[in-house]
Amino acid sequence: IINDTNDIVAATAAAVEEQAVTSKEIAGNVSQASIGMHEVTENIAQASVANAEVTRDINLVRGEAITVAARSSDIKELAAEMKNNAAALETLLNQFSFRPAQFDIGRIKDAHFNWKMRLTAVLSGYTTIESKNIPNHHQCDFGKWYDNAPAAVKNHPLFKEVGVHHEAVHVKVVQAVDLFNSNKTAEARRKVEEFEDVRKKLFASLDEMYIS
Repeated sequence: IINDTNDIVAATAAAVEEQAVTSKEIAGNVSQASIGMHEVTENIAQASVANAEVTRDINLVRGEAITVAARSSDIKELAAEMKNNAAALETLLNQFSFRPAQFDIGRIKDAHFNWKMRLTAVLSGYTTIESKNIPNHHQCDFGKWYDNAPAAVKNHPLFKEVGVHHEAVHVKVVQAVDLFNSNKTAEARRKVEEFEDVRKKLFASLDEMYIS
């Protein structure tokens, strides 16, 4: 009986040992599978990061394309405006009467049209301007002439209207620059549109006053 018991114990021990080996192998396989899953997870994460970077690069390229298109539109607008100014000057020359000019309309227009180009450059990021460096309507050359204009010119029906538009042009420039420098780009662009509106009114009033 003792021998039989010993045999049973030995057989049981062998079975337990074999079971332990099997369990160890299973545990090893599970560990390897876990490592494999971890590697797969890392690869997925890396692929996700790479995909995010590609998406970001695509968005950057798209943004640059939109910016270039906007700048191209600004350039076309400026070219069209210059063409219109040239045509207007030609019309004025055809109506010119042989009398002394009251003021240099070409120089005045050039000086104030240049603000359109400077504002476009600022909004496009090509240059920077501080509003404190922008002359007001009394400090520019035309403003100095206007403030000391001959009595005959001051009595012209359009003289005050020209002054109102001229002051508004300078105010809009300062406002647009201040807004842009405060990172309010959308508001700055709207202010540039307002500048364009009063600039055109100024030029129209100057044309009428010049030929009358």
